[in-house]
Amino acid sequence: MLPIAHFQDDDERFLALVSGIASTTIQDLRPTDVFITRIDHWFDHKWLGFSGKMLGAFGVHKGKRLTIPPFMPRRVASQHAYTSDASATAYHVASAPPLHRHQQSRDNLTRFIDRVSPSAVFVWFSGGTANTDHGSVMVYSSHIESQNGWYASFRRVDDWRLHKAQGLSTTELMNLIERGANAHTCQPGNAQSPRQAT
Repeated sequence: MLPIAHFQDDDERFLALVSGIASTTIQDLRPTDVFITRIDHWFDHKWLGFSGKMLGAFGVHKGKRLTIPPFMPRRVASQHAYTSDASATAYHVASAPPLHRHQQSRDNLTRFIDRVSPSAVFVWFSGGTANTDHGSVMVYSSHIESQNGWYASFRRVDDWRLHKAQGLSTTELMNLIERGANAHTCQPGNAQSPRQAT
């Protein structure tokens, strides 16, 4: 599993959840590149497919060709990049420019993820989960001339529970979470898989 550094304001169980989701997605797709970005706090489903604003007024959502979501750089708490060896069996820390930069909103409309990398998994997750009962994860992928994106929000009751899924069915997402949790069982201090909110 790729390491995700623990920040003081991170909830360990939520971080384990994110790590499991990221690792299972990477294992399934075997991309060349991986980008994992921590956003300062919770973000909602409207970020999924959001590219920016046209003329400062109208929000633009992309369809099949995804762009880097235009989070302001001040919201980015951390970004880590990894690249694989030729067989995509091992990943190493890579040097990469920031995904999120100061620019006009319209300039983001053509920042397509496949221009960053034609074979990649991008993961965004919310930080600050030690101090809130809401968490969010968003995953984009570019793979063999196809792109996919999905978003999930979680709520902490007694543990983290899936609250909303968009771009992926609840069944598919719960399966992904379960597999990630099972892969994490060999790690110390691992958290149980979250249940679906009722």
